[in-house]
Amino acid sequence: MKHTVTRAVTVLVTCAALAAGGIGMATAAPEDRGKGISSTTSTAAEVQKLHDDLAQAVENEDVEAVEGVLGKVDKTMGAILTAKQFDRAAEVRADAGKARDLSRELQTKLTTARVDNPLVTLNGLLQSLLATLSGLIDSLLGGGVPVPEVPEVPGVPDVPGVPDVPEVPEVPGTPDVPELPPAPLP
Repeated sequence: MKHTVTRAVTVLVTCAALAAGGIGMATAAPEDRGKGISSTTSTAAEVQKLHDDLAQAVENEDVEAVEGVLGKVDKTMGAILTAKQFDRAAEVRADAGKARDLSRELQTKLTTARVDNPLVTLNGLLQSLLATLSGLIDSLLGGGVPVPEVPEVPGVPDVPGVPDVPEVPEVPGTPDVPELPPAPLP
């Protein structure tokens, strides 16, 4: 019960983070743009699909589906690492290398796991791979929304000097007030 709740919360948080980060925009471009389609965009869409498939397989606790997706992740990351178009994109190559390494580690641990549900014991690695795939998508698409430059804060204007306090004239004394007679008693 505790593991199921933890897994559900983890999947929910991951999905919320992806939605907030705009990861769903990777497949928003039309598929057929003619000859000038960006292979970077199609690569991002492919990585997005791998991410979604892996998240769904983990949520369904389907070990065979996870193994299948991990094989695809390994193959896709290998293709990204050998593609000439990503030679200069250090962040893309670093994320792809990390995702490939995590995928291979997970594949090895899944085949050697001796527990009923190996996904529970490997949840941390799976979440790390999902986050790495999200980072790779972000790198492929140019890092998301650009952050505008913050303008410089203007300085505090000079405060004019405080004028001198003028001399206050002396207040004349109060006149003597006669005493009141005693009040009559009833």
